[in-house]
Amino acid sequence: MKRRSFITLLGGAAAWPLSARAQQAGRTYRVVLVALGVDAAGGRGPVMGRAVPALLDELRRLGFSEGQNLTVDYRSTNKPIAQFALDLADMVRAKPDVIVTGGAEPQLQAVIPVSGLIPIVFWANNFDPIERGYVKSLARPGGNLTGVFTRQPELAEKQVELLTQTFPDRTRLGALWDAGTADQFSAAERRVRALGRDLIAVKLETTPYDFAAAFRTLADAQSQALVVLSGPTFTPHQKTIA
Repeated sequence: MKRRSFITLLGGAAAWPLSARAQQAGRTYRVVLVALGVDAAGGRGPVMGRAVPALLDELRRLGFSEGQNLTVDYRSTNKPIAQFALDLADMVRAKPDVIVTGGAEPQLQAVIPVSGLIPIVFWANNFDPIERGYVKSLARPGGNLTGVFTRQPELAEKQVELLTQTFPDRTRLGALWDAGTADQFSAAERRVRALGRDLIAVKLETTPYDFAAAFRTLADAQSQALVVLSGPTFTPHQKTIA
């Protein structure tokens, strides 16, 4: 799915709790966006830098415009836990109409306990929201959660297939992973084993990640190719990884 098409879907999901109540003349609606790398000063990171404008475009199409009847409160998760907890408390006190969370599971986990009955729209990127029990199904989620699932674990399996088809003589595949990409890694690992390849896996645990050391480990183990997973702690360093 193209990135903009996906964000259009997310925008439609975000507008659902708002439009379901019918717009009231003269009222300003509040959306809280919780994601890695977004802040009130305009910083939005490599992924959300493209996603936020597309989200706002779709909300405008649905009748919600910043500065007129819409306020968007940007809350970054890229900060100490204690500070983020204070941000969450402040966010809930403002009584937003809807909370939108980015693609990583920890962002959703942090919001749910303090959200009360506020509708939450999630973007589940590298975890399965149905398997993890957040919603009953995407068609009938139940509760106060709804959203979209981009099925990144399935894409990780496809990445392995494409890699082995492109380089059939390379049998030792490397992978960098961390807690945030565990579901993707498990899916990729299953596919590697099923295809009869060897997997050299390096788990990154302490931030900031030492990618140079990780690549030395992969090289020392004679990895012949690399499966690149998608996660909030990897994306800001995509140039380094490349």
